[in-house]
Amino acid sequence: MRAMVLLVAVLALSASVGCKKAKQVAGVDVAAAATAAVEPAAVGGANCPACPPAATCPTCQVCEACLPAADAVSKAELGAAPVALKVYAPPGLGFTVAKAGEYQLDATTASENDPVLYLYKGDENIGSDDDGGGDRNARLYVFLAPGDYVARVAERAFLPLEAKVKVAAVPPMTPVGALKPGDSLDVEVLEGTSEVRPCQEVTFEVAEAGKYQLDATSGEDLDPIMTLIRDGAVVDENDDFESGGNRASQILRELEPGTYTIRVRDVQNRAATIKVAAAAATE
Repeated sequence: MRAMVLLVAVLALSASVGCKKAKQVAGVDVAAAATAAVEPAAVGGANCPACPPAATCPTCQVCEACLPAADAVSKAELGAAPVALKVYAPPGLGFTVAKAGEYQLDATTASENDPVLYLYKGDENIGSDDDGGGDRNARLYVFLAPGDYVARVAERAFLPLEAKVKVAAVPPMTPVGALKPGDSLDVEVLEGTSEVRPCQEVTFEVAEAGKYQLDATSGEDLDPIMTLIRDGAVVDENDDFESGGNRASQILRELEPGTYTIRVRDVQNRAATIKVAAAAATE
C-alpha cells in the first residue's frame, strides 16, 4: 500500500545534520499571483529523538528518519493483528486573502499523473476539483472572504506527483445586461471549457429594502444554477428550488439597497439560454 504522503517538490537535505526544516505549508502572496511548488508535509516534531541538536540547524524540527519513503509499504502476515499506519496530510500551499472576491486555484503537471486540488480554511474543506483545468489538471473557482487558506494537492490514484500550484484573483466579469424589479432578460451562456468560463452575469439594482424574488429558467433538458453576489461575496445560491423534477432556480430573500450581481450557468456547464427575472416578492 502506497503511503499517502505525496511529494510534490523535493527539498534539499542538509548533509551536515541529516535533517529537514519543518515546512508543511509553503506561503504565497495572492496579490502577486505567485506560482509555487508544494513541499512535503511536516511530521515528527521539535523533540524528535532522531534529530540531533545542531548549531547550524537551530530551527530543525523534522528529521529525515521520521519521513517514510513515498512508496513505503508495511509487511504483515495474513490474519495477523492490525498494523498501525500514519497517514499524513498531502502537501499544501498556504495563502492569505486580504480582500473578499473570486479566486482561481490551479494545480498543473507535465506528467501523466492526475492531481486533485482541495481547499481548506482551517480544518474545513471548502472546495475541491479534479479535471477542471483540462488535460487532467485541476482548477477551482471560489469566492473567498479575507483570511488564511491552504490548497492541498493529492494524486488521484495516490501515486507520486510533481505539480505546480497557482493562486490568483479573478478579474471581474463584464455584465451582459442589467435588471430592475419587474424585468426579465435572456442570457446566452457558452459551453464551458478549460479556456471558456460557462457562466454569465447581469447586474440587479435594488432601490428599496425589501423581499425580492429572482428566477432562472431554461430549456427542458437544462439545469440552471443562480448565484447572487455583492461586494465580492456570495449572498445566496440556488439550484432546483422545488422538488418534482422542476430544475428552475429561485432566490427569495430580503435585500438591502445597492447593486448586486446575478450569475447564471448550467450545472453541467452546457451551452444554454437562461431567462433571468427579478421582481418584488408578493408574499
